[in-house]
Amino acid sequence: MPACGGAARPTWLRSRVIWVVGKGGVGKSTVATLLARHLAARGEDVLLVRLADRGLCAPLPAAPGVREIAVDGRSALDEYLAGVLPAALHGLVLRSELYRRFVAVAPGLEELLALGKIYDAARRGSERVVVDAPATGHGLATLRMPREVLQTFGESLVTREARRLDAELTARATTSVCVVTQPRALVVSETLELVEGLRALGLWPACLLINGCHDAPAGIATLLGAAPKASGLLAEALAAGRRRVALVTHEHAARRTLAAALPQLPALELPFAGAGRLDESAWLALDEVLDGALDGALGGALDELPARDTVP
Repeated sequence: MPACGGAARPTWLRSRVIWVVGKGGVGKSTVATLLARHLAARGEDVLLVRLADRGLCAPLPAAPGVREIAVDGRSALDEYLAGVLPAALHGLVLRSELYRRFVAVAPGLEELLALGKIYDAARRGSERVVVDAPATGHGLATLRMPREVLQTFGESLVTREARRLDAELTARATTSVCVVTQPRALVVSETLELVEGLRALGLWPACLLINGCHDAPAGIATLLGAAPKASGLLAEALAAGRRRVALVTHEHAARRTLAAALPQLPALELPFAGAGRLDESAWLALDEVLDGALDGALGGALDELPARDTVP
């Protein structure tokens, strides 16, 4: 296997922290898992962070070199207090009604501490950090939190931490952002809004990963169009083929919309891997596709990707 730091590898893959963001349901957790496995298979020690505010997470099959943790703001805050308060006082604080009310109204404190825990792990350890972010709205709110804190609070320990986190989030050598999408019109619309929101925060997406792509054999649309009328199983097969070509045509249109809006953003494609839990062979197959894309065999700007077969 080639080393991840090889010359062919994109620079964003060498960042200390890689955020995987996108609309809920596009396979973001699967992509985060895949990236973590990909880095680990190439000799990296990897910390995969699942941020809270999610329902089902893609389960991570056992992979050497990958350590997975779940991080939520409340736990991060409790952990911080455990480090600065005596044990007896810490328990009293956590059980107090005043503390619960404070946490409920303190703007962004939990999100800020969740971010702090992620970047503290990146600073202190030797692991590369892959972050499976919450879905679009909450994900952007989490990434925006350091700036919100800086605008809300006066100079203090909290604002100093927020300033440091904002600097680390916007430093490309430290942080890169991989935007996951699918080739569907509604998803594309939300993806474009997400990219705009990231750029407004000074976070420049480094990669657009188009997940769940379908394909059709070259020339199949022409063959189906010329097929005679049929019945029985042949008719069902022809109808299934036409549905597949229609799906690919719609996906092609979505990709062109992305290309027009984000022509300079490097794009990678992953095939549709089926519904439900992925087995080890499926993970390995996806890793092979990702490896080829990262080496440049399939990657590039969206307008450089080959056109797919479409209905005449």
